[in-house]
Amino acid sequence: IDEKTADGQEARIGKRSFAGSWGAVAGSLRFFADRFGVPRASVEGTTISYDQVRQYAKRGEAHVTVSGSRKHQRLLVGHTLSYFGFDLETLREPLPDPIPESLRPVAMNALIDGVIDGSINHPDQGKIRRAAGELDEYWRRSGGTVTAGSPEGVRRAVAAQLDGVASWAEFLKRRLDLDPADHIAVAERVALDQLPSTVRLFGDATAIGYDIDRGVGVARLRLREGQARRMTDDDLPVIDRPLRFQVVRGEDQPIEAETLGMLKALLKSPGTRSQGSGSTARRSTRGARPRGRRGRH
Repeated sequence: IDEKTADGQEARIGKRSFAGSWGAVAGSLRFFADRFGVPRASVEGTTISYDQVRQYAKRGEAHVTVSGSRKHQRLLVGHTLSYFGFDLETLREPLPDPIPESLRPVAMNALIDGVIDGSINHPDQGKIRRAAGELDEYWRRSGGTVTAGSPEGVRRAVAAQLDGVASWAEFLKRRLDLDPADHIAVAERVALDQLPSTVRLFGDATAIGYDIDRGVGVARLRLREGQARRMTDDDLPVIDRPLRFQVVRGEDQPIEAETLGMLKALLKSPGTRSQGSGSTARRSTRGARPRGRRGRH
């Protein structure tokens, strides 16, 4: 459709084909390389009318989203209209009130996500988001052992409080609470708070971030480029978990590496600003996570 296959590859209409460049075409794909070695594809076939495409298109599973300004939000139910792997359009309409039984599970997922990420204007949304950020920080500092602070644990805690909600009005009236003290023992919170948030390197305070990498708790040193170039293995701080390294250069995405040697190699590479370098040293593509409580040491 429109000179693209269902998986997004470009396929031009063949020179000998009578099909038009726009719209749906059924026929045989031919793959080849042009004179520069670039892979190409062309199709020779028959144009399918728009009415036929619409006739045989199917509606996908329902998904619920929150739409509208902060003071006039509402739930919308959407269905993606697809034709043999091509997504044609998404049809959205207001979700009936009360929410139909068949749509309550997906509606609850949308409400839970909105409360946690702050996109829904619920009266208790602010404190829920702050508490979710604290729990997330405890989860990452624990290396994933504090399951109550994991994204799944936070979702379960919020979902339990929304049990039985059947309409948007009921959702706004339902009081919500999320206190880390109710989910993590005080002794465990104190121990996690005492993990260092900075270390001294070359006379400067350098931030340490905690994360979970492929199921393993890690500590990430956030370095300036000058620090990274001067650092040797003897300068590395002693931490209770594996170290990872991150360097920020201007407005570029951070450069990340699993070892100091790999980081130095990346910094010397002329192509670092435009591409990553494998699975163990890579560009950071994670979005920003909510910031929680930090230790004071």
